[in-house]
Formats: sequence, structure tokens, C-alpha cells
Amino acid sequence: MAPDRDLEHLHPVYRAVVAGLYDELDRRGLRFRMHEGYRGRERQEDGKKRGKSKASFLQSDHNYGLASDFVGDVSGINPWDNSHDWGAYGECVEAVGLEWSGRWKTFRELVHNGGRGLFSYSRGDLYRGALADVRDDPEWRWLEWWLSTDDMAKTSTRIACMQRIVIRLGGDPGDVDGIWGPRTHDAMALIIAPCGIDTDAVDLSGAEALAVLLGELRAVVTKVCE
Repeated sequence: MAPDRDLEHLHPVYRAVVAGLYDELDRRGLRFRMHEGYRGRERQEDGKKRGKSKASFLQSDHNYGLASDFVGDVSGINPWDNSHDWGAYGECVEAVGLEWSGRWKTFRELVHNGGRGLFSYSRGDLYRGALADVRDDPEWRWLEWWLSTDDMAKTSTRIACMQRIVIRLGGDPGDVDGIWGPRTHDAMALIIAPCGIDTDAVDLSGAEALAVLLGELRAVVTKVCE
């Protein structure tokens, strides 16, 4: 399980700040690079099993594209070596408005930075689908990718995201609780039936229905942004 270093898999709001972090590091002549950004289910659970993380999948900001780990990038020196100026790296992280876990009192990590504070979200907010409240096309594109990954299939967080989208489209799925019940099912059916979907033949919590729902959301987001 190789670490994911694709910047496109980071949430676009956080991604833009990470780009600023690279600029700040370069301005100060510091050689660091991203070792890992988004982290999927398999790698997260393996990390917990090996004691590298205390978090299960969807309990880490990495799983939402809102965290990354940077390592030193100096030829001939181990990327995790203490000789790298981790304090200066932390200063750069904080200078661009991110959280540096080098200041944590428990499970302190010099490499880690996080962007959940860019939204003022709690971990519970993320778990309950807050990232579905997209504001522009880049956020929509990222949400489409994230919700369509195998990692997110059938998770309560994906269902919560779908519930939030249904509400934004004028439906009433009840509480945003991540539970696929009759009320969520019926509200989903009312939203996607006009799109030509046979709601009796399709799994309304599945990939096909999700794609239609996201298409309807994009139309709303595009209209708001015009």
C-alpha cells in the first residue's frame, strides 16, 4: 500500500493552502515534500494495526483529504531524520494557517499538518457529511471523486453526504444521521425519478443513484456561482 501523494486527491480548499505551504518552504530555503496526503481505508486500518495511527478509517483527517505528512527532501539524509529543521517546517505550516501536530501533547507528530480548521469543522461534522456542502465546481469535482471511491461505498458518511445533498435539492430525508431508512429512500426517489431513473429497479443508495444525485447538485452549484 503505497502512500497517496496525488495533490488532486486533497480537498481543493486545503490543496490551495498546501500549495502555499510549498511556496513558504521554498521562500525560506527549506527542503520538504509531501509524503502522504489522502489515505484510504486499507492503508488507514493497516496503520492502526501497526501502531502508526490511533484512528480507524473516517476517524482521521487524512481520510477526508484534509491532512498531509511532509518529510525532509535532502539528498543523503533519511526523510524522517531529526537533523531536518522540523521546527522551521512547523512554523511554515502555521504561517499558512494550518495546524501542525508537532505541538500536540499526545501522539505528537512532526511530519503531520491538517486543514480541518479551514472550515471550522469538528471531526464529527466530517463524519456526518459536512464536506457535501460544496460551494463551487472544484469542491463538487473533488466530492464526486471521493464519494465514488471504493473506500466510501456504503459508509454512513457517504449516506450522510447524500442526505445533505437531498436536503439542498429540496428533499426531506429526515435527520442527517448516515442511516439509510425509508424516509431517506423515499426522499431520494423523489429527487432522482424525474431524471429518468426507475427507482424500483435501482439501488438508491448505490453508485448509479449517487451519480445522478451529484449531477443534480452540480446544476445547483453552477447556477449559484453564475
